Parts: sequence; structure tokens; C-alpha cells
Amino acid sequence: MQSESPKYPFLSASKGSVGAELKEDEIERAAAFLMDALRGKAHVPSSKVYALSRLLLHALDDGWAYGKFSDAMAKTVEDKDTEAVALDFFPSYSHGKIPLPEYLKGGGSLSGASLDKGFVSVDAGELRSLVRNAVRKKILDFRSARRDLIPKRVLEIAEEMRKKLPKPSHVTARGKNLELPCVQVLLKGEPEGSRYYGAMALAIACVRDGVSKDAAMEVMEEYANRCAHGTHPFSSREARDVAEWVYRHPNVRFSCRRMQDNNLAPTELCDRCRWKPR
Repeated sequence: MQSESPKYPFLSASKGSVGAELKEDEIERAAAFLMDALRGKAHVPSSKVYALSRLLLHALDDGWAYGKFSDAMAKTVEDKDTEAVALDFFPSYSHGKIPLPEYLKGGGSLSGASLDKGFVSVDAGELRSLVRNAVRKKILDFRSARRDLIPKRVLEIAEEMRKKLPKPSHVTARGKNLELPCVQVLLKGEPEGSRYYGAMALAIACVRDGVSKDAAMEVMEEYANRCAHGTHPFSSREARDVAEWVYRHPNVRFSCRRMQDNNLAPTELCDRCRWKPR
């Protein structure tokens, strides 16, 4: 499967790239494909369309969109191709067994795993789940790529697409902390690895602004819905649990340094921020 042109453009052997010159019709096809994927109607695209759609996705920089796109692409892997695709993420996979290090690196859980002599045995259903999670993770990892290299026309089309996405927030809670630019960015959702810290920052902002716990739970619900799913979805219950803890410890202060240390506050926003939280 990987000796020629891979069927799935997210595999390592895929040669798809954006290229030096972008044609308007190519970007529009990629935009149409991306919108289909966000509506749950994804199909296997060409390598070029896939590369462009990921660039548009990166230009959107929306947690909900990343989660929906990665889910949609993961579901395009057909059952008959699962083992072949698995080799791209678990190269030592053979006859239903995966070395423990590869299994863990690919997002596998030891809870309930069948482990013997350094290998984890997986059935067809478990392998399918592992492969889909690995595809999701690979797509979500692209979110850390540099945004300043995105072509202007791609950014323009992404902004047009943004109007068709769900509104960033229906939350009515307001306050000095909640209205900070970095906190407004948090409300768009965070990728896996940052979701817990983002939830903590939002909950602290709510407490410091004197927001009622009920209103804070609305904020957390919105945040959880917009976070990228990653290997494991970030549930609204997890977000609410964070808020419950913060409201039981209301003396925790909002910290710019903590935001920066956890990569939650883009430098360009901090440089322009005129207000420093107490």
C-alpha cells in the first residue's frame, strides 16, 4: 500500500504538498472539502487537497474545527486497510501484537491491555481504535506549525469560512479577566496537552471576576465543546470538575506567567496587553 502512492494522504509516504504556487480553484476545492469534513461528510481526498485543507484549518486556528476534521479523517480508514495503515504508526505491528513502547506512544492505554513479554495483543476492534486515535493525533500535532508562513489568500478564504462555523461563544459572563485577549483565545478551545491548563485559567478568570458558579459552568461547557478531541475527548464534566475545584479554592490568582509557561498566551497578545492582572 505504501510502496506506490498511498491511498490515505495522512500517511508518511504521501507526497502531497501545497507547492510554490497556489491556484484559486485548488484552494476553493480544499475549502469545500474542509467544510464537508466539518459537517461529518469527509471522504479520502487527493494529497494536494488534503495538504491545502490542513493549511486552511491551520489558518482558522479553531479548536472545534481541528477536532471535527481529525475525527472525520480518522473515520475514512476502511476496515480492510486498518492493518496496512497501522504499520505507519506502529511499524513493528505483526499478527495482532504491538511492542509496548510503540503501543503507548500511539496512545494505547494499559488499563485492560493484554500484555505479555513486552507486547500488547490487540483484536481487530482495538487496532481500529488505535489507528483512528493515531490519525487524530497526527493531524492535531500540526496545530503547532508556524502561522506566519500561511499565504495571504489562504488566510482570506479561511476568514470567509470562519463565518460559517459555530459562533465562538454564546456565554454571557463578562469581567476584566474574561475579557483579556488571551482568555478570549482560550474560549476558542485548546489542543490536547493544553486543555486542562486552559480550563484552569478560565475557571480562575471567572472566580476573579466574581462570576457565579452557574454562569462559570456555562463558560466551561462552551470551552469543552470547542476543545480539540485529540486521542481522548475533553469532556464537559472534566471542565466542570476543574471549575468546582477552583470555586472551592477562590484565593487562586490569575497569573500571566502561568499562562505563558503553559503556552496559553501568545507572545504577540502579551506584547499588546495594557492590563496586568493582580
